Amino acid sequence: MVQLAATFGLFFLLALLTGLCYSRFDSLGMLVLLQGAAGMVLLLSGLLLVLRRWRYRAWVVMPPFIVFLLVYIGELSCAFATGRPVCLEVLCNVTPENLRMGVRLFSAGIIGGMLILLAGIALYAYLYTRKLNVKIAGRTAVFFLLSGLVLTLFCSPLTKLAGLFGDIWLQYRIQMLDPEAYAGLGIKINATSRQDIKAKPGRNLVFIFLESLERTHCDDNVFPGLTPNINRLRKEAICFDNNDNAPNADYSFGGMYAALTGSVLINQHLSAGLNGGVNPHIGSRLSSFPWILHKAGYRQVFILGPEVKFAGVNVLLNREGFDEAISCGDNSFEAAGDSWGCSDRELFEYALPRYRELVASGQPFHLMLYTIDTHVPDGFLKPSALRYPAEPGGPRLLHAIYNTDHEVGRFIERLKDEPGWENTCVVFTSDHLATANSLSARLDACGERRHLCFALNAGEPKIISERGMTFDLAPTVLALLGVEHNFTFPLGENLLEPANPERLKRERAHAEAIRSYTLLNSDLVLDRRPEISVRTSPVHMLNIGGVSFPLYLRQPAVQGLPDKEHCLVLRLSPFRRIAEATWCSDAGWIEEISRGTKDSDQYIVFGQSAGPAGRLPGAAGKKTWILGFGKQGKWICSTGDEVEALKVTGDLTLNRE
Repeated sequence: MVQLAATFGLFFLLALLTGLCYSRFDSLGMLVLLQGAAGMVLLLSGLLLVLRRWRYRAWVVMPPFIVFLLVYIGELSCAFATGRPVCLEVLCNVTPENLRMGVRLFSAGIIGGMLILLAGIALYAYLYTRKLNVKIAGRTAVFFLLSGLVLTLFCSPLTKLAGLFGDIWLQYRIQMLDPEAYAGLGIKINATSRQDIKAKPGRNLVFIFLESLERTHCDDNVFPGLTPNINRLRKEAICFDNNDNAPNADYSFGGMYAALTGSVLINQHLSAGLNGGVNPHIGSRLSSFPWILHKAGYRQVFILGPEVKFAGVNVLLNREGFDEAISCGDNSFEAAGDSWGCSDRELFEYALPRYRELVASGQPFHLMLYTIDTHVPDGFLKPSALRYPAEPGGPRLLHAIYNTDHEVGRFIERLKDEPGWENTCVVFTSDHLATANSLSARLDACGERRHLCFALNAGEPKIISERGMTFDLAPTVLALLGVEHNFTFPLGENLLEPANPERLKRERAHAEAIRSYTLLNSDLVLDRRPEISVRTSPVHMLNIGGVSFPLYLRQPAVQGLPDKEHCLVLRLSPFRRIAEATWCSDAGWIEEISRGTKDSDQYIVFGQSAGPAGRLPGAAGKKTWILGFGKQGKWICSTGDEVEALKVTGDLTLNRE
C-alpha cells in the first residue's frame, strides 16, 4: 500500500531528525519518537481503511494528517532551535521579541519547515485521493486504527502538547493577573498599600538569625551534646519543627528576605548580582513584618558582625523601617582573628546594653541579631574558644556550633535577669539549611532536614508540626507578639493556625505567579512619555506605559472603579516612579493636589466627573469618567462614558533623573 509506505517514510524521517537535533542524544527518547511516528501512521492508515468505501474519506483523514505533520514539524523546529523538546519552559519564552529574533537567526530552518509542510500536503493530495487497490480485512483495519491510537496516546508529542494545555492556560491567567488563578496557587492578593497599613503594638521582640544552624545539629543521636543550651531552651518554647527553605532562600540574604517579607526573592531583585545589592523598587509596594512593626511605633535595631552593606542588606533594612543597622565589627570590639566582622560572643556582648537601652526607653522595640560563627564550610573559631568534648579533634564547624550554643544560652540567661523580660518574645530561626560543609555527609544521612525555629516567652511550650517555609515567619512572628494589623502577606501564613498547602509547591506556575505579583507591586521606572489608560479585565488597573497599578478600593481585596465620592490620585516622583497613591474624597482632593509645588511634582488623577475628579481643568462636560495627567495649572484630560476608551500621554521629561 503506497500511501502507508510514503507516510511511514515521511514521519519516520521527521522523528529521526528531531532526535538527532537534541543537545543530548537519548536512545530511549529516539525510540519513543519513532514509536509515536509509527502510531500516527497506523492511526491514519487504519482510519483510511475503515472508511475505504466512502467517497469523502480523504477529506476526513486530511485534518488529523495535517495536525500530526504540524506536531512533528514543531517538535523538529524546537529541537533545532533550542536542543530541547517542546515543553512549558520553551513555550513561555515564545514572545513577539523572541519570535522576531528567531526569524532572523533561523530563517533557513523556517523556510525548510514550510517546504516540508507543503511537501507533506502535496504528498497527501497525490496519494490519499487515489483509489485504494488493496484488500484488507475489516479486522485488520480496526487493528491498525486501535494500535495506532494506543501508540499515539503513549508515545507521540501530540499527547505531551495536550497535557501542556492546562499549564499554558494557567500561565496565561497568571500573566493576565487573574485573581482566581493566584488564589489557586496559594498566593493572597493584598489591597493595603504600605502607606495605609494600620497596626497596634504588642510585645517587644528579640529576633535572632542563627547562621546555617538547623534542627539536625540539635539531634543528640547524631551530634551528642553539641547544643545542650538550645535543647534546654527548646523545652521552654513553642517550636516550629517542620520549616524548610523557601524558593530562592537557600542562602543568607534570600532567607532573610523571605523571613521578613512573607514572600520570596525574584531575579529582578538582584539584577546586578548578589553582591551588587538588592533593587529597592522591586516589590516596594508590598510590606514586611518590620514595616508593620514600624507602623505600630516600634523602634528597630539590627546588629550583625559583617559589614551591613554586604549584599545590599542596609538597603533592605532602610526600606523596611529599621532605625539603626549596626555592624559590631565597626565598633570597639576586637575582631576575631579568624572571623568575619566580630564573633558571636562579641555580637551578644554588644547587643545586651542595646537591649537595656531599648527597654529603658519605654517604646515598643524590635532587636534583630544575626550570628556568623557557624558560617559554612568550616565556621569561625577564636583560639580561646571552647572545644566540643565529644570530638576534640573533629571538624572546626563542630566547635563553632558548640560555642554559638554556649553564647546563646548565656545571652538568654542574662536577658531573663533584665527588666522587661516578661514582655519580650525571643525568636530563634535558621536563616537557611546548611549548604555544603564539613558536616554535610552526616546531615544528609539523617534524611529529612528542617530549620531550627523556636520562640521563647510566646506561650505554653509546644511543638508545631504544620508544614512551613521561611516566608511563614513574617505573619507567625506578628501573631506571637499579638500585633494587630491589616496587611495580608502574599505567601506567608501564621503557622499557629492551619495553613494553605498550595503555597508550598515549587512548580513553575508558582514561581511565575509570585514573579508577576511582585512586579505588579513594584515601583518601576516609567517611560518618559508614558501612555496612560484604564483596564477592567481581568482586574481593574491603570496601565502607565506598561507599568500596572491595580485599583484596590477597600479591604479585603475589593477590585473596582472609583465611586462618585472618591478619585485616585497618583503622585509621580522625580525619578519617574509612582511615589504615592491616595484615594481622595471631595474634601481632601484640593489639598492633595496642592502639595505639588515643584516642577517635578506630577500627578495622575482618575475618577468620575460627578466627584472630585470633575474639578480638573479641562474636564468640563457631561461624560462619566475622567483620566487626567499633569500638575497645578497644566493638565491633559481624557473624558468618556467607557473607561477603557480613556487615554492620555504624559510627559515626564521635566522630571529630574
